[in-house]
Amino acid sequence: MVCPHKLTLSLVLCLASVFCYSQLSFQVYNTSNSDLPFNTVRCLKMDTINQLIWAGTDDGLASFDGTSWAIFNSSNSSLTDNAIRSLQIDGLGKVWVGTTYGGLFSFDGTNWTNYTNFNSGLQDNYIRAIEFDSQNNMWLATTEGISMFNGISWQQWNTSNSAMMTNNVTSIAIGKEGKKYFGTINGGAVYFDQVNNLSVFTIASSGIPDNSSRSIAIDSLGNPWFASPAGGLFLDNAFGGPWTNFNVSNSLLPSNGLTSVVINQDQTVFIGSEQNGLIIYFGNNWFNFDVINSGLPDSHLLSLAVENNNTLWLGTYNQGLVKMVGNYAEITNSIKSHNFNVYPNPSQGIINIDIGELQDLNYQLFDSFGREIKNGLLLGGDFSISIENLENGFYYLNFPSQITPIKIEKIN
Repeated sequence: MVCPHKLTLSLVLCLASVFCYSQLSFQVYNTSNSDLPFNTVRCLKMDTINQLIWAGTDDGLASFDGTSWAIFNSSNSSLTDNAIRSLQIDGLGKVWVGTTYGGLFSFDGTNWTNYTNFNSGLQDNYIRAIEFDSQNNMWLATTEGISMFNGISWQQWNTSNSAMMTNNVTSIAIGKEGKKYFGTINGGAVYFDQVNNLSVFTIASSGIPDNSSRSIAIDSLGNPWFASPAGGLFLDNAFGGPWTNFNVSNSLLPSNGLTSVVINQDQTVFIGSEQNGLIIYFGNNWFNFDVINSGLPDSHLLSLAVENNNTLWLGTYNQGLVKMVGNYAEITNSIKSHNFNVYPNPSQGIINIDIGELQDLNYQLFDSFGREIKNGLLLGGDFSISIENLENGFYYLNFPSQITPIKIEKIN
């Protein structure tokens, strides 16, 4: 397939289709073109030793080596619950699987073991996240609090025996020096220090933008980045602040409704969103890839996993699994060669485009549903577009040499 170097909105149906834009390619795996058991991919984990991507779906567990699939569910394995919600791999290569009702499972390639609140010290069977610390203690985020298993005994933290404000824990990240970070729903950020002293940070007590977070990633300095469902992306620069918040008002982040965050070795921050697809923060630049401007089949992302600095796996809400390959440094350099300035934004009727040079310029204008509203050719440096007849709302202005469309707002 020839990769287009102009940004176009198209629908291509073919087996294991590969979509390319500039230096990026998107390969989609779904129930129609692969053995993926379900198109809702809730969690992902990369097995770097065996070069497998593990995908947890609403109807079973899948592993993929780039050629062959292995599928595990209640009909062909010891899994008693096909609704997979979390994945992790320990230091011995054993796969750990968290489910909605069936508790926690481990799989060593041959044998399965199941931990529930009936046969172990696990306090809840809904396992949202799994992590291992440097002492090989397993930490679990559940809907009834935090559990820790050292291989022999269990320990729990919840609202009845700690300062936690909610038992609904969503995410875990293990930082440096034995520090642990937990996200919650409406309970702020929960931290454990090296000796497991617990601290809670909320909007009221510390100034974080949202008491809920769905995902946490650790950068090279050991600082946690939180993806929140309503407050955007926020970073703790120490251990409980100061905080840095990125949102639609103070940055080019296109959405405050975020679902996931991961960071690769190059310190590229990848962010999944509910409506705006994949957001990339790299070198103080923001990039946004969705169904309008890329080969992403779904702008609602649920999970992310880094394979290497050039490869990212994305789990979508309803369109399967996506493998994205690209060189982000090259993308940054290509965009820096064109400095587009669109003003005023918001605008009541006319928007002006300044790129600091005289040339003819093609453009496309899309609405928030990805429908093309207008297109044209701007000649001889007369770079202005009328939007006075458009309804109030957000639109996306695209130029062929831009990878990410420019978000503009029409107001009265």
